[in-house]
Amino acid sequence: MQTIRSFIGGFLALFLLAFIALKDAQAHSFKVGFLLPMTGAEAESGTQALNGFLLATAERDGHADEEADGHLGGLDVYILKIDSNQDGSAISQEISRLVRGQEIQFFTGFIPRTVRKAVRGQLLGTGVVFIDLAVPSSQDQLTMDGMPFTASFSRQFGSPPLNAAHQGYRQARLIDRVVRALEGDFTDADKVSVTFEGLIRQKK
Repeated sequence: MQTIRSFIGGFLALFLLAFIALKDAQAHSFKVGFLLPMTGAEAESGTQALNGFLLATAERDGHADEEADGHLGGLDVYILKIDSNQDGSAISQEISRLVRGQEIQFFTGFIPRTVRKAVRGQLLGTGVVFIDLAVPSSQDQLTMDGMPFTASFSRQFGSPPLNAAHQGYRQARLIDRVVRALEGDFTDADKVSVTFEGLIRQKK
């Protein structure tokens, strides 16, 4: 009987440690849904928006044997892409899949005007923060490394940035600020939304 109790106790202890380790692993990363044209006439703008976003994810906390798509807010970030160059119903299905199955915390990208309202409506009430910034002004901002964005982008990708690249970079920087303000805790959807709205008001 004592042997059985010891076995059960040891099993429960191992299960608890595995559960804690899993929670810790989840707490050190988050996911972003990214809508962009992967094909067609707007594909270059979509690529530039994604590259601008990726530039921000590579500016801090990098390490060897990287498996994530970079870091924002001190956490690993994974970018899950959706091609906007498909019909609205297909986009809607993919967004639903990301929200339900992949548990994304943010949704952004190079959002076509034709689907912007539908995307916003679909994400309403899900707890996912929708970030759709307007095209920024032509003044060159500084990166987190203290370099002009245009120079940093050109050095990394071999061509000067379009407006879409500036937009993608600003989206990532805003997510970085939200994640740091939340200290990586996404469990309270209302707090996430309030934090995001507060940061947006500060920018105005």
